[in-house]
Amino acid sequence: MGVEQMHTMKFDALLDIDRRAWFYKATEEAHLIYQSARGREISEVIEKCIYGSAPEQWLIEKRGYSNDPRAYKDVVDPNGYGVEVKTTSKESYVSHVLYRANKAASEKWRQMEKRLYIFIGCPITYKYEFHSIYEWDADIKQFKKSI
Repeated sequence: MGVEQMHTMKFDALLDIDRRAWFYKATEEAHLIYQSARGREISEVIEKCIYGSAPEQWLIEKRGYSNDPRAYKDVVDPNGYGVEVKTTSKESYVSHVLYRANKAASEKWRQMEKRLYIFIGCPITYKYEFHSIYEWDADIKQFKKSI
């Protein structure tokens, strides 16, 4: 199944992905983020990373993506392109996710990926649904929906 068919994909992270690999990756990322967490407790950072990294782990296990080993990066698609993966709890929050992604992409030092995937996920049940793909448009300096 290609990326163009992902819009119909749903998964339950507690049942559909390797929890040990998922938690390990999330914990590693959390400890990296914690160094600049500005007053947040490590437990809160780990919780956020577990929630946000489930779609990354699903892409790795179910869609042939690979982990991007660079600090603060997410996954690499099967064609070798880096992908930024964002997760939010409600569809109504997608515009805010895009606002923050556009802002981050304008900060050159972040080296933000040019492709962005958004998933909607429940932080209680860990059930997720693929929402959309955005590509960076250098002419308008923002992410533009492609799927």
